[in-house]
Amino acid sequence: MKGDAPPLIEKINKLEPSLKALIFSLYPLVYYLFDILNYSQAGKAAVLGFFTLATLYYWREILPKRSYLTVLLSLALLLLSMNIAFQATVRDIFGIQQDDTVVIQSIFNTNNNEASEFFIQYARQILVHVVIVAAFCVLYWVLFIKDHITAGTGNRARKTLRGLIVTVMVTFLLVAIHFNPALRRANPLYYFPHFYLVWQKDLQDARQIQESLASTAGDESLASMHLTAAADGKTVVFVIGESDTRKDWSLYGYPRKTNPELEKHKDDLVVFRDVISADGSTIGSITKMLSPATMDKPRLWISKPNIVTIARHLGYKVFWITNQGTVNRGIVSVMASQADEVIFTNSGGSRGESSLDEVVLDPYEKALDDPAGKKLIVVHILGAHPSYNFRYPERYARFEDVYDDEVAVDLKNKHRAPWAISFRNMYDSAILYEDYVLSQLLERLMKRNIPKSAWMYIADHGQDVAHHTNFSGHNPRVKEMWEVPMLLWESSAFKDSPISHQVLEKRTFRADIIDHTILGLLGAQGEFYIPQLDLTSVYYDPEKYLGPEDKYLNLSAYRKTY
Repeated sequence: MKGDAPPLIEKINKLEPSLKALIFSLYPLVYYLFDILNYSQAGKAAVLGFFTLATLYYWREILPKRSYLTVLLSLALLLLSMNIAFQATVRDIFGIQQDDTVVIQSIFNTNNNEASEFFIQYARQILVHVVIVAAFCVLYWVLFIKDHITAGTGNRARKTLRGLIVTVMVTFLLVAIHFNPALRRANPLYYFPHFYLVWQKDLQDARQIQESLASTAGDESLASMHLTAAADGKTVVFVIGESDTRKDWSLYGYPRKTNPELEKHKDDLVVFRDVISADGSTIGSITKMLSPATMDKPRLWISKPNIVTIARHLGYKVFWITNQGTVNRGIVSVMASQADEVIFTNSGGSRGESSLDEVVLDPYEKALDDPAGKKLIVVHILGAHPSYNFRYPERYARFEDVYDDEVAVDLKNKHRAPWAISFRNMYDSAILYEDYVLSQLLERLMKRNIPKSAWMYIADHGQDVAHHTNFSGHNPRVKEMWEVPMLLWESSAFKDSPISHQVLEKRTFRADIIDHTILGLLGAQGEFYIPQLDLTSVYYDPEKYLGPEDKYLNLSAYRKTY
């Protein structure tokens, strides 16, 4: 019934539209005070919310039929609030802003399986923000949007004349703020379509590069590349792991026996002790590791030939075996498609399906047995990618129910929540299963007795699994996300460097320059191979070669960013 709203609600409804909109702006500012959003995100969300809601409020005041404007106000409230929650969730989980390239690529590269695993892994963080958004939207809608008092009271003509002037001014300001690129990108109606087109353009550029490289074997930059005489008969295996921090590898001193199989070969392996990942994401890491792209120049992978292209130019037959992704989906698949043979083994997303990493072993053996004279075999596994419990079969769930060993007790003493300890247990079980897969990849190469063979493993990035807080997942703000394991095995006939394993293991290294090490293993020389950046070379000296003026390419300076 008209006029039966509580007195307080009536007073609230009589507030100026600008005050109602200003109250919404306090929402992102509260997120800022709790350090969930940074000042830039909170400020842009507050400005955008204020002008959007104020404009709709003023129009609703001066127009006689305003029910559709109430609907628009409700939709705007929901969209603006969800966008704030989206930004908060991304920053909470990944420590980055929503317009970071990693976020865009991850959103548009994902599939149903990956999305479901993402929600499982980060259910707690997502649920917290969903509850906050729901509570705020309901409260705000009841207090400031729902009509409790009757329209038509007072001097309507005077209110309309005054309101029209103010409304036009506020509407003009709402349009004007969108000429600022930063504020425009903060609008979700612009953000998603815009960055989708940017992502599509990146893929198109990559495909164009792929096509041009495939059709121009005599490309000027590739013409300088050639092989040393010792390259004949080489088989080089490069294994890319996923979400591996060396902090949870027993091969690096972790109390739990997570690497029992690899430890059997530790005398034959070079276990690099001080390696930093190329990026905090899979796509960013792989595009840098397998091309001349670096942290300082991350887009060079689009315009310069990658390892696959160079290896084929040098006469290698290249195999790409991956348990991540599917054909024609994402940037990594574009790079993979340049190989002579590409095998996608992933047909499912959970335990018991063929997404378990051991499915790469059969096609891997076929690649090893291929009669090609020179071979480069790239193997890309799921490793310990969240959700961790999907990464291993039941027989490897060895740590799932362990709450009384040294690791679990240490976590309890650090006041970690029981569910955080459970995530660590599942993660360590995933590492244990990965140890089996990696040892199989290594042993099956060793058993072939290929005179000139080399095997290298590195993870794309690490993972924070209750190492500092109860959080588990991608967290670029901690060392565990960047400090990754890296291994090298070479047959006796392959190794021609006088450097001992002990010296190699102590070398500091950053993975965005690993393309030079791979080219060194292939026996390549020329424009794209720099010995000072080859980890196994006697000339290795990246800091001297790259110079101290670039904080991203200088290893010592980069360490200070942790």
